[in-house]
Amino acid sequence: MDPHLRREIIRYGEFAQASYNSFDFDPHSKYYSTCKYQGAHYFDKLEMADRGYQISRYLYATSNINLPNFFQKSKMSKVWSLI
Repeated sequence: MDPHLRREIIRYGEFAQASYNSFDFDPHSKYYSTCKYQGAHYFDKLEMADRGYQISRYLYATSNINLPNFFQKSKMSKVWSLI
């Protein structure tokens, strides 16, 4: 495999893993099902500040796929949730 292509594939894979790691899966959290880190500190918290990434826009997306029990309601009362 071309070494440059290999490096990019690994870099994007690391970014995808970091995105997953930044997601708040704790149903007891006030910010359940959102990102754990603010934009200004996002890459620092994920130890990726030296990878050349920079946040330019935020993407909010949802899916229409029915996955039972994938997103549960937050266990804290009177806070927002995706469901």
